[in-house]
Amino acid sequence: MENRKQLSQKEIRANFNKDKRKPLSVRARTKLNAVTAMFAGLFLFYMLFSAEVLGFGDKDVPADIAIICILGLGMFISGFIWMMNMASYKMEPDDEMSIQTRYKAAALAFLVWYSAVALLLMLTERFKKGSVSALFGSGNFIMIFMSGILTYNALRHFAFLILDKPEKADPEEE
Repeated sequence: MENRKQLSQKEIRANFNKDKRKPLSVRARTKLNAVTAMFAGLFLFYMLFSAEVLGFGDKDVPADIAIICILGLGMFISGFIWMMNMASYKMEPDDEMSIQTRYKAAALAFLVWYSAVALLLMLTERFKKGSVSALFGSGNFIMIFMSGILTYNALRHFAFLILDKPEKADPEEE
């Protein structure tokens, strides 16, 4: 199994070197992924939360419409930029250090995400009785699932960016 993984890493690196397009670094790719996932997750979460918990489902509240438009526009623009960059640049493959950092970031993001979801559900139920059961009881499982996955994905990418700080040159080496 390890031999197959090493072989595929070598093939990925060889294909990367053959590609004539400009490279996009791992950090730049992660920034694009983080912003796109953040806008998409927040858009879905706010759509679900505003309709079911805040009770804006049947009303035209200007602030609600503005927030949905801003998040939707941000999701569209960041998705468009993400798609254009994916087509225009070659993606630099992850090295061993960035793979380990991604694993650490995934664990940290899950802890933050799980804690935030539990806290949000407890606070929502505390301040508006029956809102959590209304949220889960109205058939919004796909929207809840997608919002959770996209939010976790954004947190994972942001955690990677925090943990993978660019190395600063030592003044002694210069």
